[in-house]
Order: sequence, then structure tokens, then C-alpha cells
Amino acid sequence: IVRIFNLFITYGDTFLPNPAIYDDLYYELIRMRKVFDDIYIMGVKHSNGPLKEVCERLLSHIVNVRAISTHFVPKIDHWCTANEIASITPDQVLDVVRSNYDSLTLKLIDGLDHYDRYTEKPKETLFFTQLVGVLWVWHISYSRDVGGCGFRCGLLHRMCVGVSSCLVLNR
Repeated sequence: IVRIFNLFITYGDTFLPNPAIYDDLYYELIRMRKVFDDIYIMGVKHSNGPLKEVCERLLSHIVNVRAISTHFVPKIDHWCTANEIASITPDQVLDVVRSNYDSLTLKLIDGLDHYDRYTEKPKETLFFTQLVGVLWVWHISYSRDVGGCGFRCGLLHRMCVGVSSCLVLNR
């Protein structure tokens, strides 16, 4: 999935229908930064274990996603402070993103045009099981905080249930 994000981050301006969609991608990556931070932490945590190679690859590929949030979040915070606004709207976030693309530095990821062949029981099953667990915990805590989170979390719920049932069946 991170490879797909990198493909869109790196080359999205060449194939997305308009720049607004590219802006929306950055907005969503910034909005979901906690999930990517948790994935990064999990990758670091398991980088010395049996999944070392997979974790190292994940950590090298998640660099751009994390660079986007570490670049834009301080800019958004500064904009809020300068304009004395406690809560920023999505349109205001998009304005900050659009005005700060030029100072963003991204890493060119090699091999985005290559893919791994599908295997029925990948060696990364344990890692993905734990990843689904992190996403599920995030989903439950977010649902409680917001009092129900609508379509996006419903989609996340269905995805986690589907992936976790597939992982259980493939053990």
C-alpha cells in the first residue's frame, strides 16, 4: 500500500485528472498521519526481528508519507497561530498545502514500477496481522472519540475484518 502512495506522491501530477486531487491526497495523508506514525513505530519495533528485511523496506518506503506530514503540520500550526484560529477547516489546510509545495523535499523511491508476485501465504502474515491490530485499535478509539465516524471508518472496519479473517484462514 505504501508503494501505491509513493507512486501517487511521486508521479501523481502526471496522471491524476487535476491538481485538486493531488492536493486532496496530501490533505488525507496529513489528516491520517497518526496511522502512518503507528506503522513507522511498528516497523522500527520489528526491524531487528525475523521480519527485518520487510521492515527495512517499509521504513525506506514510508519516508515520503512521513515527510509530507512533518513538512506541512508545522506550516499549518504556524498559519493557525498567525491567524489566531484554533480550529482550521479543510479548505484552509488545502490553502496552506498549496502555498508550501515548493519547500517540500521528497525522496525518489527506486523500483516503483516493479511489484512482488502474489503468494498465498506470505512470510509477512505476522506483520500484517499486527498492522491490522493497530488499525483496529485506532478505529475503535476514533469511533469512541467522535461518537461514530461514518463511511470512512465503516470502510476501515470492513477492511480490517476482511483482512483479519483472511489472515486467520491462511495460518
